[in-house]
Amino acid sequence: MIVFLDYDGVLHPDAAYVTPNGQIELRIAGRVFMWAHYLTDALTAYSHEEVQIVLSTSWASVFGFEMARDALPLEIAERVVEPVWKKEGYFADSGISPSHFERMSRYEQIKQYRDRKDVKHWLAIDNDDCGWSPTERHLLVKTEDMIGLSDSAVQQELI
Repeated sequence: MIVFLDYDGVLHPDAAYVTPNGQIELRIAGRVFMWAHYLTDALTAYSHEEVQIVLSTSWASVFGFEMARDALPLEIAERVVEPVWKKEGYFADSGISPSHFERMSRYEQIKQYRDRKDVKHWLAIDNDDCGWSPTERHLLVKTEDMIGLSDSAVQQELI
């Protein structure tokens, strides 16, 4: 099983920004990855081979895959295998330019990855539900921008 993971609006409120000194902070009370433990708890029942994570967050394209992965708590980072797409020539066989990729909806980005990698078992955790196919909407664990995984109804979907 592949879990496509977004960060903003999922693992913390959708209010992150980069400070002038390069730190990532929230514009509101709280801290970055403040709800990551809910995902960690949901994953404990599965081995790293059973559930792997592909980063669908914009953090991977903005900060680079390694930084985006390494910013996560270790229990989650250990499951991360790759991003949906990487500018630096990674997945160059996709034929998609960086500017085209940035204009795609999150669903289109995930679909392109899924089709190219022939992923059969997957779900996405994201606060962005734009453009999702009605036939695959059930594969999206939709979070709300400011409460993310702290929402008990969303936590139940992860179990």
